Amino acid sequence: MKVIIAAQIKVSADKRENALSAAAKVIEKIIMQTGCVRYDWAADCSDPELITVFEEWEDQSALDQHFAGPNFAKMNALLGEVGVLGAAAKKYAVEREASVFGADGSPSSSFE
Repeated sequence: MKVIIAAQIKVSADKRENALSAAAKVIEKIIMQTGCVRYDWAADCSDPELITVFEEWEDQSALDQHFAGPNFAKMNALLGEVGVLGAAAKKYAVEREASVFGADGSPSSSFE
């Protein structure tokens, strides 16, 4: 079952661009890991201290391998260097998946 991680990381506004730049080098390696579908960090457009993280993993095993690997350790070390002011992260097991837009281009909350 696919696993999604949604996280928010708070850093000083004057350190956010450096954090994103440094993270990009580690992210390049993470997205090449087996089972990584997507791994993104983005600056929040309304909060100059916030970084939003989105991860998509093929399954729990791929995420377990990531957590046990060197790239996860590198990212944690980077966050330690930047000085995180706060963070929150949640994981979601994806039971069903569907496009938001139907064939006619209309949005739908239905999974059918």
